[in-house]
Amino acid sequence: MTIIDPEGCPRYAAGVIQSVTLGPSPFWMRYRLHLSGIRSISNLVDVTNYVMMEMGQPLHAFDYDRLKENRIVVRRAQEGEIFTTLDGVTHTLNSETLLICDGERPVALAGIMGGLNSEIFTGTETVLVESAFFDPVTIRRGSKRLGLSTEASYRFERGADVGGAVNALKRAISLMSQLAGGRVSTGFIDNYPKTHTPPMINLRVDRTNLLLGTSLSTGDMSGYLQALEMDVQDINENELKVTPPSFRVDIGREVDLVEEVARLSGYDNIPVIYPFIRPSEKGEIPELQVRDQLRSIMVGLGFTEIITYSFTSPDTADTLGAGEGSPLRSFVKILNPLTVDQSVMRTSLIPGLLETARTNILHDEKDLKLFEWGKVFIHKAGQELPVEKNYLAALMTGLYCQKTWNSDERPVDFYDMKGALEVLLDDMGLRESVFQKETEIPRYDPGVCSSIFRAGSLIGHVGRVSPTVMADYDLTDANTYLFEIDIEVLLTTVSGTKTFSPFTKFPAVYRDISIIVRRQLESAQIGQIIKRQGGELVESVQIFDVYEGQGIDPTEKAMAFRICYRSEHGTLDGEEINRLHESVIESIRQETGGRLREG
Repeated sequence: MTIIDPEGCPRYAAGVIQSVTLGPSPFWMRYRLHLSGIRSISNLVDVTNYVMMEMGQPLHAFDYDRLKENRIVVRRAQEGEIFTTLDGVTHTLNSETLLICDGERPVALAGIMGGLNSEIFTGTETVLVESAFFDPVTIRRGSKRLGLSTEASYRFERGADVGGAVNALKRAISLMSQLAGGRVSTGFIDNYPKTHTPPMINLRVDRTNLLLGTSLSTGDMSGYLQALEMDVQDINENELKVTPPSFRVDIGREVDLVEEVARLSGYDNIPVIYPFIRPSEKGEIPELQVRDQLRSIMVGLGFTEIITYSFTSPDTADTLGAGEGSPLRSFVKILNPLTVDQSVMRTSLIPGLLETARTNILHDEKDLKLFEWGKVFIHKAGQELPVEKNYLAALMTGLYCQKTWNSDERPVDFYDMKGALEVLLDDMGLRESVFQKETEIPRYDPGVCSSIFRAGSLIGHVGRVSPTVMADYDLTDANTYLFEIDIEVLLTTVSGTKTFSPFTKFPAVYRDISIIVRRQLESAQIGQIIKRQGGELVESVQIFDVYEGQGIDPTEKAMAFRICYRSEHGTLDGEEINRLHESVIESIRQETGGRLREG
């Protein structure tokens, strides 16, 4: 018996039993294996599975007479080496796979599955039983690469008991001799190149009590750990030296021992106390305050928050129609991606929203109002770390309201999404935000989208998803609308202090204007003229009608505005308001070329 790779196989034990008789296992064994979820095969194979469930040590039985030169060699596979496992599948191996070989060829994938060329069959008379310890990392890599997950690999990947290999071997051979007859060969092989040395861990009593909030004594902790078959030595009144048994592969640090003390002393005996918290010198983080406020507003508007993966596919940039120099293409690549579709960090929240919408629609949930707060990651040339920015994005699709006895159903439109965004900004104290129509923003439908500005800074976009993007996400049955807000820019425009303005005691005066302008002119431009010319006496401007059609030139449209004039210092004089109103109308005429609509 030769171990060429002691790192992959620190210990290999084996024994031989001769003149066995292959047959079915007794009912008690078959029944217990059935309850454990294991199919009964034969008395010899069933014993290896039974001992594995009984002692946690995976075993394997070889037909001794089919092992060339009656030898066992443990080595790494060669690149491109071919091997056929018990399930009849042929695998191409690499140098990371550990093999059990005879004198000429591989006979098993170590710790995973045996081979067809050495399996137990009807003519088997002599059996070699393997009981080994394999490196968990080696088994995990081999199992994952080959796509083979077995009861044995499951246990080896998590760490078997290196000290229990011989005991499990003796137990298996004893059961085989009882169930299959035969003669047990004298002695056994135990190749153990480097004896396992368990870790010696110092456990501080005061540290343990501080972490748990308890007042346990040194004797209490020593008793708990000894009950778990650990070797405990007193160093002083405050410190213990603990050596865990070989089967406790999960014990390697002081905190592992603290966890065992907590478990045995009883979680219900740990008192409830407040943790020690050091006051922050920076105070509350504005970003967190804004996040909580935005979430509350969005939920109040009927939106549902979602959380999507930060990993995405590089194809999302093409799907969103991003240009060559667009930040949407500045991906941060992941070194060990789970899949190709999750190989880069996201540069936008929109793909996650659209993918979630598609999934819901496939499950017949078509009327959706979703939002997400999350980070995007932008790679910058020459910088080791990416730029991380928080965004808020929302989606609306389907029906805005269902058909009822007193109203018809209505699909969502641009103004529903824009209105939700305006409410959001108003509640944040950003009432002076400006919406500017755009025609060339990737991912949005040209002409049905706007950029949002605040104090001259671009804070986001709102609009209908372009037909191309909707087709890529199978959202063609209904229009889908989005908005996205750059939180970093938004924070620079949000005032940290909220003030209260008392209600005015003086009455308002209302005036209406209906004016005909060129069709391309936006209402926001006229609203800005009114506020600028009216000054502090203009409390609000509201557009209440837009008309295009009969009686008006096809290149023009009529818009009607209601202006609220009010003073905080006294009741407005009628003549003063008339003069101010006329000056407002004149400014509109001069700056837009419009004219008052008559009749």
